Amino acid sequence: MKSLFLVDLPGGYSISYAELLDLLRQQKGCNVILRAKHLRPFYQHLILAMINDLQVYLVDEDFELPLALQEKENTNVLINKEKTTKALETWDTLQHSLLHSKATLSLFTSGTTAVPKQINYPIGRLLRNIRIGSKYAAGRWAFCYHPAHMAGLQVFLQAFLNHNLLVNFFGLDKPLILDLLERFRISHISATPTFYRLLFPTGQIYDKVQGVSIGGERSSPKLHARLHEAFPNAKLYNLFATTETGTLFASEGDYFVIPKAIQSKVKFVNNELLLHRDLLADPGILNPEQEWYQTGDTVIIDEKGRFQFAGRKKDTINVAGYRVKLVEIEEALDQIPGIQQYRVYGRKNALTGNIICCDVKLLDPDLSIATIKSLLKENLQAFKVPRIIKIVDEISMTHTGKIKR
Repeated sequence: MKSLFLVDLPGGYSISYAELLDLLRQQKGCNVILRAKHLRPFYQHLILAMINDLQVYLVDEDFELPLALQEKENTNVLINKEKTTKALETWDTLQHSLLHSKATLSLFTSGTTAVPKQINYPIGRLLRNIRIGSKYAAGRWAFCYHPAHMAGLQVFLQAFLNHNLLVNFFGLDKPLILDLLERFRISHISATPTFYRLLFPTGQIYDKVQGVSIGGERSSPKLHARLHEAFPNAKLYNLFATTETGTLFASEGDYFVIPKAIQSKVKFVNNELLLHRDLLADPGILNPEQEWYQTGDTVIIDEKGRFQFAGRKKDTINVAGYRVKLVEIEEALDQIPGIQQYRVYGRKNALTGNIICCDVKLLDPDLSIATIKSLLKENLQAFKVPRIIKIVDEISMTHTGKIKR
């Protein structure tokens, strides 16, 4: 029980599992609206809510709650003392309590529209993707996602229920991340392609890392090759998950295969991924007559029926009468060695409908905008080459660690 649970350098503390149990035993209540400002209280209240089978709402730091929920913010709910005391007797009783929890976790997402949706997750639906057992007991996780979002919840549950170490990497800069990888002998990383791209070049090999998962954005073979170089002993997994469904697909290569158990619940229409309402955590987000949920994710399907994610449907823009997929430009930028990160987006224009813009963060300070445009013209038609390219120090990212469009 002396093992560490959480190391949070931005918060300035670390806490062991034993210390966490002591803190939980002292609490008489918990909040049901949880903003992820600080990890330790966030997880304390989340664990108590799960023990007591409550509905808890997980929100971004600056998220504006619906009016119906605003009065619940900062309201402390009394917990069942007898049930909580029994659950917190030992680590084993706590683990058993969480695995049998009937709590509901409510998350908010914009989905494919600009209107936030509330997704209600019975905790059991999240727990079904968690692997527990002696083979997972030695895990040491890099925590690279926002804690109030789906991917962050999955990593927390996987680490916590296996008594693993969780080290907070979210929002840190490259030198500190690389230092923490080595210092804490991290064994597992799950992050967005944006996160991984910011690490390269790493300058060394991290052979203690056993598992590397990629999710949340389109990936690329070039990124996979870099990850294999930096983490030669790690299995590489591509993951597809949404707030609406949780994790659905996993792949060790570039292509996904639909598991047999859900093949009748997945289809493609005009290269867009559609999911049957049975796969949704909360079918209430659809109208009663709707059978299929449009994800907005576009795919490329090969002759064997396998598929790759090509991007978001909304990431196709009109430029002077031509339909341009921003992913094509991203793929071309990915081939330029001196670029570390990029953001491609459209800007409204009265004459052409949109003009293509691009922000780039460089690895090679001598790489010029003129050279970038010249190299892009080798792989793109002229109308697809960004009209405006800016060299920036940082690329804007969302709360989830993805590139902003």
